[in-house]
Amino acid sequence: MAQCKCHLVAAKKKTYGDGIRSEYFLYMPIGPESRFFPAYSFFAFVLLFSLAGLGQSAKTQQALKKADAYLTARTAKNLFRGSVLVGIDGAIVFEKGYGFADEEWDAPNTPETKFRIFSVTKQFTGACILLLQERGLLSVQDPVSKYVDSLPDSWRGITIHQLLTHTSGIPNYVEASQREKEIERLGATPREMIDLVAAKPLDFKPGTQLRYSNTGYVLLGMTIEKVSGQSYPDFLKKNTSSCWAWKTPDTTTNPSS
Repeated sequence: MAQCKCHLVAAKKKTYGDGIRSEYFLYMPIGPESRFFPAYSFFAFVLLFSLAGLGQSAKTQQALKKADAYLTARTAKNLFRGSVLVGIDGAIVFEKGYGFADEEWDAPNTPETKFRIFSVTKQFTGACILLLQERGLLSVQDPVSKYVDSLPDSWRGITIHQLLTHTSGIPNYVEASQREKEIERLGATPREMIDLVAAKPLDFKPGTQLRYSNTGYVLLGMTIEKVSGQSYPDFLKKNTSSCWAWKTPDTTTNPSS
């Protein structure tokens, strides 16, 4: 699973008929509820407010105080948690964490907290597969069994393309296992995750239907490791990080969520 700081703020000055205004966009992880990882939540909340040009500095501070009070109140009601950063013209004017990052350990959110991005990770897994194909190291028409050993017989003909497009028929370990919460809390190896559904029948004949499957992306992550000779986190960092604004992206071993 890839991780990154999920607060993002853009500030722009625009000229209107009544003068210059600055528009502030706050992008924040919110809410107390997360299906997959209760200690973290990941939703997007956008707060937009405009400030008139005259007395802008004072009005900016006043607006930030109001925003802080609003988010503090929401946090007290367990309706918000996350990290907020406000930047104006390239300068950080406000940053603060709200609520807990980890309730079990009473660890608060801070401006440096990194939030799980869950299935946004899949786009990076897909990009890595296509990068390997571009380099001539695999084809998306190859069966995944060419790169991942000890798969059930019914999985052997399933192609990488079918895994990418959720048309493989392989059951989703998240839905098919009773260990979902345990895995999200304690973690599991890719092999342990696919073993959760390895004995189950396919949901449908590969290529005939579409059904979302995290298991398929775990297999893609294993394929990336086999073909590249690197761990999934290392390959991701070395081959994609320069394309993004991440300075120090963190990854775990789960390329599916």
